[in-house]
Amino acid sequence: MPTALQSEPTITIMERIVCSTTEGRYLMKGMSAVALSLLLPAAVAQAHSLARYASTPITPPKEFTWWFPFAIGILLAGAFLTIWCSMGRRWYFAIGLSVCAVVLFAIPFFLFGRMAAGASTAPPPGLDVPHRTMWGMGWRRAGCTFVYWNLLGYVFFSCSLFVCSGVYRAKRRLKKLAACALATYVIALVPYVSRGALVHGWAGGYVHRGCEERIELLCGALIEYSKKHDGRFPSADSIESLLPQLQPYLPKDRIHDLLPIDICPLGGAFERHPKPYEWDTTFSGIHVRSLDSAMFRENRSPFVCPYHRRAGTWGTFVLKKYVWEKPFDEDTGEPDARDDP
Repeated sequence: MPTALQSEPTITIMERIVCSTTEGRYLMKGMSAVALSLLLPAAVAQAHSLARYASTPITPPKEFTWWFPFAIGILLAGAFLTIWCSMGRRWYFAIGLSVCAVVLFAIPFFLFGRMAAGASTAPPPGLDVPHRTMWGMGWRRAGCTFVYWNLLGYVFFSCSLFVCSGVYRAKRRLKKLAACALATYVIALVPYVSRGALVHGWAGGYVHRGCEERIELLCGALIEYSKKHDGRFPSADSIESLLPQLQPYLPKDRIHDLLPIDICPLGGAFERHPKPYEWDTTFSGIHVRSLDSAMFRENRSPFVCPYHRRAGTWGTFVLKKYVWEKPFDEDTGEPDARDDP
């Protein structure tokens, strides 16, 4: 019958196998770092809105799929030079190790990014196959995602070189390996940085609802303006001249992103210079009483989204709700409480 004293040497041997070797210690540290970094992307989750994926050497946007073989070639060349020059390996041996290093970097890094992106029904930024470039994001809106995932990619790439080159046996060369890995990785990112293709992805249902919410807020501001101006809408020949008149009547706490209220979130994400909403000048300066049923039947809306033509129907619905459910008094411009049901 085994006793506690008899089982103790077995535990000691296992601890030595896992923890006493240099490889074991670095493996445990790497696993701890990966487990900790799983918690970070969730802090910037965008619930069902824009699914954003970072542009990395192994996950280019759809418009940059041509760059993928060049990026892999750059990583292979950098790994080869690092292993061949810094570690003094023979060239044919260095080629095999460089291929192993790139594979050991690419597969775990991509799987980790996919796991992070699919961690919940409100996916945080991660990695995925090529999607449409989000040109409108820029450094202000997507810089953190791009930097975070590529720093993580650099760590994965450095660790793969570290394992395949055997540099842990010559720690004085560790700085040289880290510098070579950094230079190689940065070169593979040049097209994305130079063109501003920091992230790519697709738009979820909340993006389309966000467009409808903006049109609803603008229509509500029209009504509020008319209450203070004898029941008349503001006179304007474009959305640019209209917005300053509506600004005092727009709620300050309903729009939480960095886009102007006259820009659709869809266009603001995927275009460098998104088109603003179109202002129908038929509504310029008219009295609320002039809005007849024929106009509503034609789905005429004061604001039309260039990316969601059906969103104009939503603007018509909002006006109908304000005007028909709460008819205006001709004298005061205020909703006539006597006509309310």
